Amino acid sequence: MKRVVIAFVICLALVMSLVGCTKAPGSGPVESQAPEQPSAAPAETSAAAEPGDAKGLHVVYIPIQTGNPYFDPISQGLQDVVEAAGGTYEMTAADVYGQWESELYDTAIVAQGVRTMRRDETVVENGSIKYGANGAPVTRTVTVEELCDASEAERIETFPLRVFKPGGSGRVLRRLIYGFITFGDGNETVNVFDDYENRVREKYAKEPDAADHIEAEIKIAIATFGGVLRKINGEMFMRAVMRKLHPDANDRQIADAVERDVAMFRESYFNEYLPACIDRNIPRFKFPEYLISQTLPTYLEHGFPNPFSEILK
Repeated sequence: MKRVVIAFVICLALVMSLVGCTKAPGSGPVESQAPEQPSAAPAETSAAAEPGDAKGLHVVYIPIQTGNPYFDPISQGLQDVVEAAGGTYEMTAADVYGQWESELYDTAIVAQGVRTMRRDETVVENGSIKYGANGAPVTRTVTVEELCDASEAERIETFPLRVFKPGGSGRVLRRLIYGFITFGDGNETVNVFDDYENRVREKYAKEPDAADHIEAEIKIAIATFGGVLRKINGEMFMRAVMRKLHPDANDRQIADAVERDVAMFRESYFNEYLPACIDRNIPRFKFPEYLISQTLPTYLEHGFPNPFSEILK
């Protein structure tokens, strides 16, 4: 009869997942009112499962997709209940983000060897060679790494390298434009990308390897987007706007307001954005990227420049 209890708990968790009862990572468990127990068999449905009660029971939880933190709290709760009772647990589903990446990238095997060596280098200060008291250039010993050739096969190792499939780089760039330049306007995203691609094609129109040059330009643009994303965050945009709107506010007031807004956006991320990505079967942004995409439009409305706009010019 203990299995009935476990099955009841699992069904309750699945119902919670369908109605969107989830929580952000790191927050406390979602509280809900316990359902009224049937009066016919209170002892059987209220008994707590003990270790070993579900020995041999294997529970499989199938959310809409894996690799999505939206379902992590539900999965962890199910796993804790099942394993505590002696059963085994498994979660399986399609990973939309992984599937999207598999459509964009191939894996190439690269062979490379590196040797470490020490050598003397001339010291340069302020653009000029530094000389010692004896009139000779000052040197210092440095450690450097150099690539090996085939004669040092024992140093050569192979490792996987992710490379774009044909057309994959364009899809990634369009996604970045969609998130950080056109802010969800699909038609404008197509227009911006097409304008950029046409300018790049015109630039290399007379080159014999024009397609390779165009691909390289797109990859450079993607890398530049990544560099900008590593230097900025949504909190930075919120602080700038708040200081402009409330010049008399002190640092503590600004920090408290930013903290409240971040909490609001985090709730929106888990309760609205992630479910929408699941419904539309599109890859998600991680929360820091999502926060930038949500706060950047307001930042621009108050006269600040878009840090991404120069990338495609």
